[in-house]
Amino acid sequence: MNVVVHRSENRKLGRMSATYAPEVTCPDSCPLKGNGCYGRNFRLNYIWHRGTDVGDVEPWEIAEDEARRIGELKGDRPLRVHVLGDCKDVVSARVIGQAMVDYVERTGQGCWAYTHSWREIGVEEWQGAKVWASCERVEEVKEARERGYSAVVIVREKQPGMVMCPAMTHGLTCAECMLCWTGKKVVVGFYPHGRDKKKVERMIG
Repeated sequence: MNVVVHRSENRKLGRMSATYAPEVTCPDSCPLKGNGCYGRNFRLNYIWHRGTDVGDVEPWEIAEDEARRIGELKGDRPLRVHVLGDCKDVVSARVIGQAMVDYVERTGQGCWAYTHSWREIGVEEWQGAKVWASCERVEEVKEARERGYSAVVIVREKQPGMVMCPAMTHGLTCAECMLCWTGKKVVVGFYPHGRDKKKVERMIG
């Protein structure tokens, strides 16, 4: 159902633990769903398909399974939740958010996620976990921040007041950078990337 690993083999993440949830956890409002999603890239696509055939299972049941697995992690690495997948409802967000908070309290490690459900799920529903609003257009950032979220956004070029992802600009891994754990009011920009880079560029205009 979910794939939760102590040692990520994702070169961008570096020395981190990670979770991968089925595509059915992603909100239909996500413009990248089935059209340029990073999860469709090569080995990630293979990992995603390992957990996609979940049958008749409710999103909150998937979240509870993921939360249980997070609780079983060794805890000696930072944790990136939802390299693939998301939470599409409030109940799931509460479950995953609490698991993230518990992980931080138990291990002292950083733990964060991004969500495309920031319009549907209030930031308070994540129980204090570090969850960023994932935006596809710069004009969405203001709305996300008004809702209490820190924001990441896909851009063709750096915008004023924005910090571009150091993995893209300086070759750092997420574990080396940790900006998405320590950053508070910063806006982080990502250049379109992955196999469907051209699709994403067309989408953001």
